[in-house]
Amino acid sequence: MPPTTRIGISTTRATPSPAASARLNGERSSAAMRRRCIGSPEAGRCCRPVVRGGKHCEGMRSEDCSCAEASLVSVPINTNRKGLSSQWPGSTNAIGSRTCRLTPCTLWIDWRGKTSEEIMTNRDKNDRIVHEIGGTAVRRRHIVRAGMAGASLAAVAGLSTGAQAQRAEFRFRMQSFLGPGTTEWDVLVPRYVKRVAELSNGRIQIQPFPPGALVPTFEMLDAVGKGVVDIGYGAQVYWRGKIPFTLWTWGIPFAFSALDHYDYLWHETDLIGIVRAAFAKHNVHFLGPIYSDEWGATMSRRELRRLSDFSGVKIRSFGLGAEIWKSQGASIVTVPGEEQYTAMSTGVIDASNWGSPDGFVAVKLHEVAKFYLGPSIIKFDMEDQFMSMRAYNRLPDDLKAVMNLATRIYAVERATTSTINSAKAVSVMKQAGVKFSSLPPEDLATMKKISSEALERMAGKDEDTQRVLKIISETRDTLALRPAEI
Repeated sequence: MPPTTRIGISTTRATPSPAASARLNGERSSAAMRRRCIGSPEAGRCCRPVVRGGKHCEGMRSEDCSCAEASLVSVPINTNRKGLSSQWPGSTNAIGSRTCRLTPCTLWIDWRGKTSEEIMTNRDKNDRIVHEIGGTAVRRRHIVRAGMAGASLAAVAGLSTGAQAQRAEFRFRMQSFLGPGTTEWDVLVPRYVKRVAELSNGRIQIQPFPPGALVPTFEMLDAVGKGVVDIGYGAQVYWRGKIPFTLWTWGIPFAFSALDHYDYLWHETDLIGIVRAAFAKHNVHFLGPIYSDEWGATMSRRELRRLSDFSGVKIRSFGLGAEIWKSQGASIVTVPGEEQYTAMSTGVIDASNWGSPDGFVAVKLHEVAKFYLGPSIIKFDMEDQFMSMRAYNRLPDDLKAVMNLATRIYAVERATTSTINSAKAVSVMKQAGVKFSSLPPEDLATMKKISSEALERMAGKDEDTQRVLKIISETRDTLALRPAEI
């Protein structure tokens, strides 16, 4: 057959090999699997699949591939990415292999002898792009097929489930201070990520990271402010060095006794506005408080039954709780939550205030500390979620509302799951040989007095702290107007 010239390239129409012909005659493979590369204006390009089971640009074996000027590469025989031989009969390089680049062919011939130029010239001119969904082109044929098949347009256009709603416009990295093994990391954080995606119609995508994966836990506030991390999930008390009143917004012993008390405090008073203004000074938007589990019970390596037993004890603690133990002769050690197991097992600490029974079991402290002393003195201490101000300000108003709302929902889920899980955790701790004790009433009365005195002494005179403490005390006193028995 004489040569023919197409788009300035001299080419020869190829005749399928016997192997290819047999396959084509026997099962009429799809058009996409029957194209043969016959030339390219750019050296090193190659065609997509030639025949069923034939040569792919990823290196699948075939004697039928006729890619023009295919580049030689260093891919040993039988060791390509598909696990198949990449050798082409009759052509080898220094190590006996050859493959095509992962690029499309610009000129090819199909099994009928039609070139790509002829086929594209006769193509349906009405098959144009009529719309875009999340950056994916939707052509006229997609609309026709959807109508004929009764399927969704997005499905026919080949969009993934997430992209059918909206491709992510905003992608954020979030680091948590609670990691694998906790209900928060294993269940609630993934649920939070999914909820944000759903409420934003797929426009926000969050990738969570466990404690310390991006930055040390105690450095998250700075990292978020600098944009190193987009979203932080920590605890209010961790930021007391930069925002003093977080020592009190984290929790005051014996102040409140129910979840709705905390939710009223944060969302029906001016408290959240004050906190957001303070975080904004560090280039951070405060998304909201997270109602953690209870706090103040102690797990220890040696038995503690009374306040006087804390003398000489090295204990991990924070806030007013720490002031109580210090008044009894204990030494306070600051250790991130993810490090307390090692600290306890190596003797860096003798005891720890961490959270509820569920919290202790989640970090496996019951394996190295066999004594539990209750009760907890804060019903729900405050964790928090916060976001880079720059990232937050990029969001339109509707997505800002999504982030704030999803955080408030997460806060309630965090509290309710910890309550039920703690009931289950008690049996786990008992099976591990943990012994349970409770402080006597007279010691609890002493703790309340010490806590109140320490609050007055430590409160500080800055305006924000005074405003925060005024809101907390007024809310507590108002709730106390109704005695528990009525």
